[in-house]
Amino acid sequence: MKKKKRKKLGFVISPFFIILAIFWICFGDILLFFSYFLALVLHELAHKFAAKKCGYKAGRIVLSPLGATLYAETDEFSAKDEFIIALSGPLFSLCLALIMVVLWWIIPESYNYTMDFVVVNFSIFLLNLLPIYPLDGGRVLASRLSQSMQRKEVGKILRTLSDIFAVILIGLSLISIAFKFNYSYALV
Repeated sequence: MKKKKRKKLGFVISPFFIILAIFWICFGDILLFFSYFLALVLHELAHKFAAKKCGYKAGRIVLSPLGATLYAETDEFSAKDEFIIALSGPLFSLCLALIMVVLWWIIPESYNYTMDFVVVNFSIFLLNLLPIYPLDGGRVLASRLSQSMQRKEVGKILRTLSDIFAVILIGLSLISIAFKFNYSYALV
């Protein structure tokens, strides 16, 4: 008897993502959760589309409370392809946000239903451009630096930048306690 090949799932949802979903839904932020979920999936699908266009086989998308990750069959990309693939997600998120803003001018009533989606997409765009590896901005910087430096040196630079940004975000999280605690800084 032949073994059936199991088809790999396109999406994997972390149990912690489900807990986050329940938390958001219980506190009445269903629209915010849906916006977050949709924006994450579309962002990663943009990466997947770009990877396929560059000739790479993209795998599954894993959703977790901290975001989503597209897994490919390789981590070895040319610098040009890595640049294109890394930028595709943030640029698509920015485009989605801008399309919704244009929609507000055409159909002003849509603002109430799309404002969260715009904020989430714009936030994903900005966050992912930070030069922190493995975020998209870190990958973009790595692709540019690796054109003139050894990948090992690039890794050291990215670790240093990531550490600096971690300290800044922890500091912002602690400062936010004095006003209104912003758990987003702490999570990042």
